[in-house]
Amino acid sequence: MWFQRVKDHANVLSQNKYDKAQEPTPGNLVAIGQDGDALMDSGKAIPRGDLVGTSGEQVLFDKTLVNTLLSLPADNAGLFTMAAAASTIVPCSNITAMSVVVCFPRNAAAGNLVQGPATPYHSANTPGESFTISTANGANAAGTEIFNYLVFN
Repeated sequence: MWFQRVKDHANVLSQNKYDKAQEPTPGNLVAIGQDGDALMDSGKAIPRGDLVGTSGEQVLFDKTLVNTLLSLPADNAGLFTMAAAASTIVPCSNITAMSVVVCFPRNAAAGNLVQGPATPYHSANTPGESFTISTANGANAAGTEIFNYLVFN
């Protein structure tokens, strides 16, 4: 729809019908009028730096983000039960050397484990195979702690 409006405006301008077109202030973005029948100054400066599409990065300077929702798709998700040991190896075929694993308690036993000195942490990855969760103080878990996990590559 918007593309058709831009094409229509191009046709209007090419036919020398400039009556509703306004030249934008140099350095400002061009806007399409509310009724879709005019080109005008947007009142907004052209952003500094490269404009970003859907596949690149964008750095925001001097911006306040309000009610922001960031989406980080997990490459894998699941649950595991801690072994009655100081570490647990969790099978995960799409883990990489740089994957980040986030775990959170699923039952009360896991909740109790994360509150104490044996708090589990993501300690190692074996690319294409598994990741390891270990207790911080090297103590054994009870073997009843269930955790959910998300893997981000």
